Amino acid sequence: MQLIDGLARTKRSAAIRAAQQKDFTAIERLLKVLSLPFDKPALPSDAALPPVWAPSLEASCSQ
Repeated sequence: MQLIDGLARTKRSAAIRAAQQKDFTAIERLLKVLSLPFDKPALPSDAALPPVWAPSLEASCSQ
């Protein structure tokens, strides 16, 4: 799993660097995947299991 976590971090870092250079390809792909979660993913990695650290994430609309 550490390898998968490392790859996710690498992809995230690459997407951020690309966006800073005005290349939003990775961000647009992520938006498409999140907008249509039940469609067949374009890439198998888009449907991968969440990383080990993901269960610790929480979302809330209250402050």
